[in-house]
Amino acid sequence: IDSAGVVRVGGTDSYNSSDKLTLVGTGNTSLTIDATSSTESSVFFADGATGNEAYRGYLQYKHSVDALVIGTSASEAMRIDSSGDVGIGMTPSGVRLDVYSPSASDIARFSGPNSAGITIRNDTANEVQIHTAPNDALIFGTNGENERMRINSSGNLLIGTTSTSGTSSSARDIVIGSIGDSTTRGITLA
Repeated sequence: IDSAGVVRVGGTDSYNSSDKLTLVGTGNTSLTIDATSSTESSVFFADGATGNEAYRGYLQYKHSVDALVIGTSASEAMRIDSSGDVGIGMTPSGVRLDVYSPSASDIARFSGPNSAGITIRNDTANEVQIHTAPNDALIFGTNGENERMRINSSGNLLIGTTSTSGTSSSARDIVIGSIGDSTTRGITLA
């Protein structure tokens, strides 16, 4: 412990001027918080000493249920349960990922380097909307990455084809075609 109250274990170097605790090792270095199986182990991020200022943000392991909890604004924001299921905005319900948004807004957005992605939105009219980025198609596939159907950026439903080419521009809201094979396509109404 130095004169400023900084604790350094395993070395004397200063890494960050705001550090109050530094653990230094020449290989793997760990910090263990040991608690009984019916209690919690926690790291709290405080912005004051009274009320919930003392735990505005936190990482907490709940030993009795084997769950890791992340808290923000003094409330649980995310939980990983003992099965590895994740709940964001809610406790996991038994599926791999549960996401809850209390307001009518974008619930989730998935994106990557080749597209602006897909957005799932909870609308105010009790609707769930799935959106793609501008000029992107929404593609459905089966049996791996085999495309079976798409809704293109113009809103046309394409089944068994990826293009509206060769169809009448005035009547192509639904196009049924063939993707790379000679199989006859059609609609069966029973």
